[in-house]
Formats: sequence, structure tokens, C-alpha cells
Amino acid sequence: MTYKNLLSYLTLLFILPSCTSRSPNIVAVCEEDKVGNNIIKWETPSRIKGKVKVYASTSPDRIPPRNPIAIADISDHRLTVVTNDPVQRYYYLMVFDNRYRVKIAGRKIDILGVQNLYDIGGYKLNGGRNVKWGKLYRAGEIGNLNHYALNKLKNTGIRTIVNLDNTFSEQKDIFFKKKIGIQCYFCSFIYCWKPDIQRLAAKGDY
Repeated sequence: MTYKNLLSYLTLLFILPSCTSRSPNIVAVCEEDKVGNNIIKWETPSRIKGKVKVYASTSPDRIPPRNPIAIADISDHRLTVVTNDPVQRYYYLMVFDNRYRVKIAGRKIDILGVQNLYDIGGYKLNGGRNVKWGKLYRAGEIGNLNHYALNKLKNTGIRTIVNLDNTFSEQKDIFFKKKIGIQCYFCSFIYCWKPDIQRLAAKGDY
């Protein structure tokens, strides 16, 4: 199984029902600045007026709509969330005009020693569903990580790394499992759907 097929299969495991067909097309993005704050931007149809409220949580599955961390006019199209702990990863629920909800998070995650780490959540799929946030990531080479980087990687919630290019040594595998509880698996491009990975995906034990 190729990398593309593996990614497609995993994506199907982590999907959420979207809003109803009556929901307007709201586009929102979250970007991390150089000091770790999150800049949230959005575009909405002109008919949507009023306020947008933003709620935060460290869990992508549970963001209670209580005590908003930020409120802005929808017409502002952006706001900045100042974070006191840049190591911690946050997920945001945006409520527009007390009616329309959009869940977002920072897509690109900057961790020293990890190349091009991206959360694949939020992408729309056929059938009106979205990929869940905080469940499926892609990255390039993972090098040596210091204590700060290890904590930031741990806070993504990643529990399994599927290595497609055999760059992980046995020592690094043991190190990741011992330090931050991440299990590593090697999969070649020719055959990368081994029974142990099938079991993880089927049970959701990723």
C-alpha cells in the first residue's frame, strides 16, 4: 500500500459530520506567530452580523461553549489569542452570531527538530464531513528533540508515529516511547499496512 493510500484510509477513520446544509460557508484559519500567540482570521457571508465568540480547550473533542476567551465583531475578520503557555496546543470553537459553529486549530505546528508538522484536521470531504482536528498529522524528518520540543510534541496528543522511510533507529523508538509515550512503527512504501497498524486504526487506539 502506498503512502497516499495509507493517508486516505486513515483520513476516513477520523471524520466528523459537518453542519447542516443550511449552514453558511464560513472559512476560518488559525496561525501561530513567532511568540506562540494564535492569530485567527475568518471570512463569512455579508448577511452574518453581530459578534463572534471564541472558546478554547486543550482537547479537540470537548470545547465547552462557556466563558469565551475572546469576543470580536464579525466584521473585524481577525483577532489575536494571547497564550501564556506556548508549549500547550489549543483548539478553538468559534460561534458566529450565537448560531453558527466552526472548530479550528493551528494547522502548522512549529517544533524545533520536526520538519513540516501539520495537523490534517478541518479539511472537507465528500459527503459533507470534515476530518477531525488533533487526530491525524503529517511531517517530514524527525531529528533530535530537546525538552521543550518533546513537551510540545507530546501536547499534540500524538500516540503513534508511522515511519515510511526507515529513518527511525531502534534507540530513537525506545526513546520516544519512554519519554513521551509515543509508539513508532516502520512501514515501507511497498507494504505499509501491517496487522499491528490495522489493529490500531480499527480500534481508534492511535
